[in-house]
Amino acid sequence: MLNTQLYAINITIDEYKSKTVEYFYSFDEAMASRMNYANWWCDNGDVYIQRIGKDGVLIIEEWHIDKDGNIIQHWNWGK
Repeated sequence: MLNTQLYAINITIDEYKSKTVEYFYSFDEAMASRMNYANWWCDNGDVYIQRIGKDGVLIIEEWHIDKDGNIIQHWNWGK
């Protein structure tokens, strides 16, 4: 188990696959770094930010962020 909360930037690489490109200790750090990445066929900054559970595996929460930093969609997958 992890003793800290992790956030990940995840991007789509085509219509079927995605990959995690970087991990952070806070949502704000992930938001600040999102301009380095982009979803497939999207402008830089259009990414998914995922909050990872203390097990280090399960995604607890996820946000789709657009290029302007707006939250397009939010999913809360569990505790």
